Amino acid sequence: MRAILIAAIALVLVIGGIAFGFLSYNNAQQSNANATATAQAISKATAQANASATAQAAMTATAIATTYPFSANLKLNDPLSNNSKGSGWQTDNLCKFQGNAYHATDSQANTFISCSAINTDFTDFTFEIEAVLNTGDAIGITFRGNADKSQFYRLAIYSDGTYDVYLYVDSSGTNSRKLTNGSITPTPDLTNTNVISIVARGSTMTFYFNKTEVTSFTDPTYSHGQIGVAATDDTNAADAVFTNLNVWVLP
Repeated sequence: MRAILIAAIALVLVIGGIAFGFLSYNNAQQSNANATATAQAISKATAQANASATAQAAMTATAIATTYPFSANLKLNDPLSNNSKGSGWQTDNLCKFQGNAYHATDSQANTFISCSAINTDFTDFTFEIEAVLNTGDAIGITFRGNADKSQFYRLAIYSDGTYDVYLYVDSSGTNSRKLTNGSITPTPDLTNTNVISIVARGSTMTFYFNKTEVTSFTDPTYSHGQIGVAATDDTNAADAVFTNLNVWVLP
């Protein structure tokens, strides 16, 4: 009887050990399966997130490449509240910072004033600026300029909605040349804030008003230079106010 009892106990222990081992093996297998499933889920979620980010970046790049302002390389961002951005804006009685904005003023009839950012030099670019004509006959910008030699392109937008683009080659102005002209429709209110922009690529330049294309023109005279702003007094003393300037370098 003792032998039978010992054998029975041994058998129970063997069977229990086998059952415990089997359960442990199953638990380990299940844990491994759960860990694998979790890792796969994380990997899939990461891949989906990366794919979504890549797709979004591609969409953004495409939008930038095909719509205004045509570049992701913002070179200059200046609220024009002061001269702290290093652009070297001219400051005198006619060109000055006032009231967190940059003013170009002209009180002499049949003239215009240009105010340049002396330290700038851009080749292919998009140049935009917010502008308000408080008083005067025209507001505008200059680009690819050389202030020391009075050489630049000037875009002038008049209060009646017409515009002119000029090429200046010397300080006399007598040798200036009108490159193009036309009208903005509907006629804008220049006493409100408007966005004036030029996109320059090689010898082709495109004028935008409130981020809508107005016209393109070509001229090979100047390939790079300073940016600036301008105001015109034909019959009324001019005060043009400029803020929020951006320049993107084009690839």
